[in-house]
Amino acid sequence: PGTSTSIYVDGSGIELFPNPTNGTFQIKGVLDLFTVEILDAQGEVQETFYQNRGTIEIDISSYPMGLYFVKINSRNNAQLWVRLILKT
Repeated sequence: PGTSTSIYVDGSGIELFPNPTNGTFQIKGVLDLFTVEILDAQGEVQETFYQNRGTIEIDISSYPMGLYFVKINSRNNAQLWVRLILKT
């Protein structure tokens, strides 16, 4: 089963799960106005998502399996990077 990665940005708890993923994962937390970028292993941005608050569900099942990076930017420019594995 997938595991949950608990991370913190500016004192607000965020969870990204499951990791590894079969294609769909969620980011939950108490952030206002944040962006999420999905980058491939070479650092190329694949997609960008904008979220006002709460939970965001992201589907990367159409991507090739492998290593990705999830970059979370808060409204005051704090950044968080999480390694995400997409498996079959």
